[in-house]
Amino acid sequence: MPLFNLLMTVKAPTPSNVIAPFVRLLANTIVKDGGVVRTVENLGVRRLPMRRKAKFADREGNRYFDDGRMINMRFDTNPNTLRELQRIVMLQEDVISNTVTREKDWSEYANVKKLKQNRFYDWEKHKLEPEP
Repeated sequence: MPLFNLLMTVKAPTPSNVIAPFVRLLANTIVKDGGVVRTVENLGVRRLPMRRKAKFADREGNRYFDDGRMINMRFDTNPNTLRELQRIVMLQEDVISNTVTREKDWSEYANVKKLKQNRFYDWEKHKLEPEP
């Protein structure tokens, strides 16, 4: 299964008792379909590079946000589950934006068929002796 990275920007005033069940729902969706959640990181509240417009207004009626809480998830899953995750994230009213990227896994580098492209091959240890 490919390795994916999901970076979500959540409204800054959203309480943690709303964010935690949402992230747990995402993780359970991944695991239910045979995937693996590698990391979930709360990167904290940060100033956004530009003002963002949310799909839904918050409880005070604000629709434009200058600050956002960044949440990063790394996980292995199949593309069908990824579509389901994106659907769940799009329906969440506290999410301002999200980005999903596919990352190269280190195991993909180690399993290179051409020996010269394998960065994990120890050339000093496996030097070929010249034939006599």
